[in-house]
Formats: sequence, structure tokens, C-alpha cells
Amino acid sequence: VVLAVALIAQAFGILRAWAGLRRRLAAPVGAAPAGTTLIADDEVVVAVTRLGRGRVLVSERAVEVMDAEELAAGVAHEVAHIRRRHRPVLLSASILATIARPLVGTRIAERELCFQLERDADAYVVDRLHDPLSLASAICKVAGANAPSGATSLSGRGAVTRRLAELLDGRGIRSKRVERAARALAATLAALVVAVAVGAPALALGAGEREQPGASHECSHH
Repeated sequence: VVLAVALIAQAFGILRAWAGLRRRLAAPVGAAPAGTTLIADDEVVVAVTRLGRGRVLVSERAVEVMDAEELAAGVAHEVAHIRRRHRPVLLSASILATIARPLVGTRIAERELCFQLERDADAYVVDRLHDPLSLASAICKVAGANAPSGATSLSGRGAVTRRLAELLDGRGIRSKRVERAARALAATLAALVVAVAVGAPALALGAGEREQPGASHECSHH
């Protein structure tokens, strides 16, 4: 009952936030950078909508304080969330985290997943713009600002210092060694799953065949 009430409350909150954001976006504010929607906000906001058609939101204040490179990097980061299908993953994670809230480690797992998705979007920007410093500067300017309800900010949910450290260490944010190890592990797990799926029926059949002679011998003995 508690879980059902929590899920209903979460769904209601998500829908209410989305409805409020849609009403806010219905009134045009002015000309926005290409591919974005300009919103009236006194804070430095670069964000992406959580539901519906993916829209990158940029506040008037962000346009004022960010230079062209920072704004381009921030917008590319939010576009990455849309193109790499991060938004449904985040939504699913929030729902599953609500269900698993009584389990130890749920908050840590959800927070780490959010960090890795932000990190993946950072990598998308670095691969295309080759300008990690501008992205790091954009994250610093957005950090601390409150994104509109129903949207996810460029600064993400915590772990900003970890992201900045990876962007500023001069080695990029992807480790080829880690990527190769991850691919090898994925291939090993896939092979193991296939082996179990194929081998289990064969083992069961072999076990059944081995049992049959003993069973017939016992019957003939009686």
C-alpha cells in the first residue's frame, strides 16, 4: 500500500510539473539560439524537458552571461540527452528507485546512474566540439541554479566536481582501457548467457537419459 501511494504521488508530481512547464512554454519570450527554446528566468538555466518532445531550454540570463562557446557546449550536452535516449532511462530509474526505496543502496545507485548519464552526455560534447574547457565553464555557470520544474539542468544531480575533474584533467573523459574492458566483459556475459541457454536443456536431457537405465533395472528386479 505504501509503495502504491508513493508511485501515485510520484506520477502526480511528474504530470503536474510537466503541465506547469507546458503552460510556461506556451507564451513566447523572444528569439532563442538555434534549436532551443528561450525562457524568462533570472537564473542561468540550460536544461532539457523530461517528458514529451525533447526541447532544450535556455534562459535569458544564460544568454547574457555565457559566451558563444559555452552556450554551444551547454546546448550540445542537452541535445545529447535527447539523442542518446537518456530521458526515458532517467524516468524509469526514478520509478524503480521509488519501488526499491526501502533497500539499502538505492539512493546511491540512482545517483551514480544519473552521474554516468551526465558523463556520457559530456563525452558526446567533447567528441563533437573538442572543447572540454567551454563545457566545464558552462557547467560552473549553471551549477547552483534551479532548473524549471519538469526539466533537467546541465549541472545534473550532484557530482559536478567529478565531471569537472574529468573535463579538466587534459586526458578527456573516456578511458580506452576501461571501454575495452567493458566490451570484453559484455561479450563474456553474452557468451555465458548463450551457453547457459543452450547447455541447460542438453544437460537436463542427458541427466534424464542417465536415470532411465537405473529405473528399468529396478523395475525388472522387482
